[in-house]
Amino acid sequence: MPHCDRGSPGGVDGRVIFSPLELEGAFLVDLERREDDRGFFARAWCGEEFEAQGLSSALVQCNLSFNHVAGTLRGMHFQRAPHAEAKLIRCTRGAIMDVIVDLRRGSPTHGRWLSVEVAA
Repeated sequence: MPHCDRGSPGGVDGRVIFSPLELEGAFLVDLERREDDRGFFARAWCGEEFEAQGLSSALVQCNLSFNHVAGTLRGMHFQRAPHAEAKLIRCTRGAIMDVIVDLRRGSPTHGRWLSVEVAA
């Protein structure tokens, strides 16, 4: 895997910030913004940093969605091995309510759920 620490424009490095949530293996992923008079730079993805958190770094799919009406329910997603995959959700405009339910038998947080508001 390529090494992520190559430096950003202007020689300023950033990192991906992982804050563990109450469900095993779930994180709030944030950007470390490096700002100057032009704006900001932030690293949004680094495979090494994702793997260090126990998350797959294999990027196999990237999707975008847009809702015309506020309050739209987009859908529920469930995977079972061997088709399970890590999901990274980002909101670029407005806000979304992301709900996670742990259905993994044997997980220490099996049967628990949480919701997180993700805003631009």
